[in-house]
Amino acid sequence: MSNSKRRAHPRVAATIEARIRLGDGRTMRTERILNISLGGVFIAMDDPPAFGEELDVEFALPGGPRSLRCKGVVVWSTRNEPERATTPGMGVRLMSLSIADMRVLSEYVEQVRGGDPQ
Repeated sequence: MSNSKRRAHPRVAATIEARIRLGDGRTMRTERILNISLGGVFIAMDDPPAFGEELDVEFALPGGPRSLRCKGVVVWSTRNEPERATTPGMGVRLMSLSIADMRVLSEYVEQVRGGDPQ
C-alpha cells in the first residue's frame, strides 16, 4: 500500500521555514518543511533526530495570521531509514495543535490543493 493511501489527511508540497527545538530542550534549529498535512510534516534536515524523538515545532504558513506552535514526534527519519526519502530529513507527527491552529492548517492545505475550505 502506498503512503498516500495510508494517510488520514491530504498532504501538499510546501517550502516553509520551521524552528524546531530538539528533545534536549536547548538545541534550536531553523529548517524547512517540504510537505505538510493536518497530521504531520516532512522537515528537511541534514542530521535528523532518530525515530521517537520529541520536539517543539514552530512555523508560519504563507499568508497565515500567526505562527503555529506544537509538540511533535519523529515518526520516521532518514537517520534510521535512509532509503525512505531522496532528501535527508524526518517525518514529524504534529501533536497538541489547538483547535484554532488545526482550522488554520486545514484551510491552508485545502487552499493549496485548490479546494474550498470547509
